[in-house]
Amino acid sequence: MGGSSTTNSIRRKARPTHSGGGADDCPVKLRAVITSPASGIGPGTWLEVKLDRTSSPPRVVLFDLTAGTVVGSLTGIPNLDVLIRCLEDGVDYRAYTDAVSGGRIDVTVVKQ
Repeated sequence: MGGSSTTNSIRRKARPTHSGGGADDCPVKLRAVITSPASGIGPGTWLEVKLDRTSSPPRVVLFDLTAGTVVGSLTGIPNLDVLIRCLEDGVDYRAYTDAVSGGRIDVTVVKQ
């Protein structure tokens, strides 16, 4: 079947259990686009992935480790709810900036 292997890897074992799933249910890697990115981020930058519970619904934000600032957030990715659950369960993620083009930043999010 056609489609992205990234999407398939996210769907793998994504069923919640009584404890909300475990680290084994979390995606190892996914590709995404940062919405409303901050300026000054170039390709090849590692970003910390954090859960922002101050917004409703909670959102996944990317944080520049060097500058100490929020770069933007992830939206519209397949199974965002699974990623949020993994972050709530304490699974650590980092994002690598693959490409920067105007107001668009493509990233690969990787489980640590």
